[in-house]
Amino acid sequence: METIKCITFDKKAQDNLPEHIKAKMKVDREQAEREQEEQIKNCTHEFISREFLDQPYGTCAVCGRTIFS
Repeated sequence: METIKCITFDKKAQDNLPEHIKAKMKVDREQAEREQEEQIKNCTHEFISREFLDQPYGTCAVCGRTIFS
């Protein structure tokens, strides 16, 4: 018998979930996306990480966007 450790990689198990669980997961995913969009929209990009000091761009540690100076 094959053991599945994570439902993420098992399409058959995902399809067999009850509808109310699928609906709850969809609502949770949409809420997380909205929260992430809000965080990105309000980010001031004050924590920029650069690989080299003279590099013209870096990655914001808060929102993950690439910021060009």
